[in-house]
Amino acid sequence: MISAQNHLLPLNGNKQQAMINYIKRNWLFVFRASLKVALFILFCSIGTSQIKGQTPVKISQNIEQNNGKDYHLHIVKSQQTLFGIAKAYKITVESLMIANPDARRGIRVNQVLRVPAGGNLDAASMTTPVPVSDPSASEEYEYVYHVAGKNETFAYIAEVYLVSESIVRTANPSTGEPFNEGDYILIPVARKDKRSPVTDAQFKRSGFDPYNRPVKEQTTTSSPIFERKTAPNEPVKTISPFEMPISSSSNDKIKTDISQEKPVLLTQNEITSPQYRNQHVVKPKETIFGVARLYNISPADLRAANPGLGESLKVGQVIRIPDQKATVAVSTVLNGDSTIIHHVQKGETLYRISRQYAVGIDELKRMNKGLSETLSVGQRILIPKKKITEAYFIHKVEEKQRTKNLAREFGISRSELTDYNPSIGRDVFPNQKVKIPHDIEGQIFPIKPGSIAEKKALDEAVIEEQIQDSLVVLSECMEDEAFSKRKYRVALMLPLYLEEVNKLSENGRVSQEGVKNKSLNFLPFYKGFLLAADSLVRYNGLQLELLVYDVDHLMTKTRKALEDPMLQQADLIIGPFFSQPFEMVASFAMNHKILIVNPMTQRREILEGNPYVVKVKPDTEQQYEQVAATIADNYPNAKIFIYHSNAYRNAVEVQKLKEAIELRIPAQIKISNEDILAYASKKGINGSVTIEGNYLNINQLQYDRFDSTIFGNEVHSFSYDRDTLMHFKMNTSPLRKNIVFAYTEDRVFAMEFVNKINQFVESIDMSMIGLPHWYRFENQFNENLLRLNAHYLDPGFIDYDEMRTEFFVYQYRYTYNSEPDAYAFEGFDIGWYFLNALSLFGRDAGDCLPFYNAKQLQTTYQFRRLNEESGIENTFWNIYSFSDYHLKPVRNSYFIQ
Repeated sequence: MISAQNHLLPLNGNKQQAMINYIKRNWLFVFRASLKVALFILFCSIGTSQIKGQTPVKISQNIEQNNGKDYHLHIVKSQQTLFGIAKAYKITVESLMIANPDARRGIRVNQVLRVPAGGNLDAASMTTPVPVSDPSASEEYEYVYHVAGKNETFAYIAEVYLVSESIVRTANPSTGEPFNEGDYILIPVARKDKRSPVTDAQFKRSGFDPYNRPVKEQTTTSSPIFERKTAPNEPVKTISPFEMPISSSSNDKIKTDISQEKPVLLTQNEITSPQYRNQHVVKPKETIFGVARLYNISPADLRAANPGLGESLKVGQVIRIPDQKATVAVSTVLNGDSTIIHHVQKGETLYRISRQYAVGIDELKRMNKGLSETLSVGQRILIPKKKITEAYFIHKVEEKQRTKNLAREFGISRSELTDYNPSIGRDVFPNQKVKIPHDIEGQIFPIKPGSIAEKKALDEAVIEEQIQDSLVVLSECMEDEAFSKRKYRVALMLPLYLEEVNKLSENGRVSQEGVKNKSLNFLPFYKGFLLAADSLVRYNGLQLELLVYDVDHLMTKTRKALEDPMLQQADLIIGPFFSQPFEMVASFAMNHKILIVNPMTQRREILEGNPYVVKVKPDTEQQYEQVAATIADNYPNAKIFIYHSNAYRNAVEVQKLKEAIELRIPAQIKISNEDILAYASKKGINGSVTIEGNYLNINQLQYDRFDSTIFGNEVHSFSYDRDTLMHFKMNTSPLRKNIVFAYTEDRVFAMEFVNKINQFVESIDMSMIGLPHWYRFENQFNENLLRLNAHYLDPGFIDYDEMRTEFFVYQYRYTYNSEPDAYAFEGFDIGWYFLNALSLFGRDAGDCLPFYNAKQLQTTYQFRRLNEESGIENTFWNIYSFSDYHLKPVRNSYFIQ
């Protein structure tokens, strides 16, 4: 566990001994400062008997020149400190750390430190280009500094900057490989007046100069978006190393871009190499996520174009920007024009492939039997070729609104918008990019209400359309009195294990021996279902014939139940609870067109190819969008972190969660300089203050007191086995909410993580969200969960303070003389919902479930059908939090109208 004191101590070596040495050094320093001269002479007279734990610092005579500056090469001895070394060489500690960035995390014995021989350094001096000693090279090249990452090499840097490796080695003669993190490496760049004309062929050579923009070859089929016309004698324009590259659309103030390109398919054995239209020089405070957004590409595409790119960027680092039109996937055409074969590339996920081809994940799984979320490099995936080749343009959403309202603004239907955007949800959000089909003849443009009268007319049109939508729904799912008067036959298939019940006593109670049998596990579900059925029969006049079958995991019992001729005339089947029996009964239900409900499983596979299956437990993938919407609604300016147990487990799920959140939150956040100054003043900080891993000069903040500072707002993802909690601490914000996701299915890791993360609660405003199934974990420390304001997601949440819950508990106790458990609540909810749906919409109630809502005890059903051939699934997750020693429900913002 890392305590607050450890931040002041070296992190290397034995911490206990380091603390003792730290106290000794600081005590001796204070002690010396207070002595008279005479007492100092007495210390000197002790001679060779040195104070234990204090090693004198000798000035090193070994001087080396590096990057145009002279440095003493000092070898660290035992018990020496940065302060003592800096004092001996008469420089500041900050200068010593500028020259040795690794020293900020502590020093170790025998470590070689570069000590500036010419006095103090400043950060600005380290970023000024310094010419090399070779005069000829000095005339031919200009130089920029590259801040090296851990274990980088000359070959890697040469590849990144597209220059010759030998040129980089020549510019850094005294630098060895691999580089230490923070080393400054000189990168030679051809002088502007010495540069030769640039051709596309230079992209394929390692000596290509990244600061010379290529001139596109003149062709008759060039795209109007990327075409650049130049005069015959116009000189080649270049980009300064520290000038922001300008994209082709940067001067266009309209937020919609017209694109009429059609999908490009590769013939067999045809592979397109990545193309790069720009090189971007990293400026201070820029992040991977921010650069990706700047060029309208995904962070994954940016990483793919820059192998070895770390989590953070260095000032002056040059990164390649892939051309959005480049084809990076390896595909072949199959079966004429109907199917594509996609070959999985390194780093690709099923979610990313589905987005790339605009095909739903469920559709991919239907075409590729056995396809799972885990992919291997080179795996072949069949992709249905989309027939939509019409032109479209990209619209950037300005404010949150309903998807159907956005479609109305462009004069198209909701279904047309969904065809071009398969992953679009009920709502669209700021900065989200949406494809709008472009009518060349009609020239579709967004309808923006100008005057108050126009806005009023639009509002009236919205209300009128909502009324029309409601009428359509009512016409398809109209409540008919005839439905409520007919008699319904419902089959309930429960694992009762009747053969294991030993005996019943005369008063009808199960014997003490029978209590231990598993036959009683699902009996509360049956009791809860009966309470719902009895209420509807008594008070709503429901006519019900209930068939109860003892069906467990044995297929013999399933076959026996299916032999009952009465089952063929059933209107609704609930169960079985086990997978193999359910598959058999589901096939029977489809053949006889009977709606069948699975009360237990979360697996989506049961829905495939059977439109009569209803799944009431939501899939975990539904969590990502719902929790992202809830955060965006309740904590729009929060700083977000995701932790998972190791680098490989749940990596796909964590990536999906991260992408869902980043689509909903702003890319940057502004924090008032006055708030930053107030924080620095409260902590007694002078000089510079560190906020979210960024060093800010207090004098500059005071000069711009009434301004704000912009911070990147990317989602940070950490692996617990690789990234210590110190990484989390360095990036947390003391000035805004911090939300930590813990994604794990391991109870032991969950307990350890909760205990470790609690140490930061006192210093920052923080909440934790546990995914995907933290509601299953037991023996968690409630005190820690309360301090963390922990949130869980659960398919069912029982609020015992709710009046309906209290009434149900009372009725259950009165009827059965026992306490209801979770199965009892589930049985009541399923019975209440589906029996009501039968009485309202008849035997074909399945199509009406997405439009039907009913009050329930422990959840809310939000049903949807993925396509005409699939079943219906509930998508709703309950969100609740620990507060005041109670579990309290939190509004799920995803379903807010």
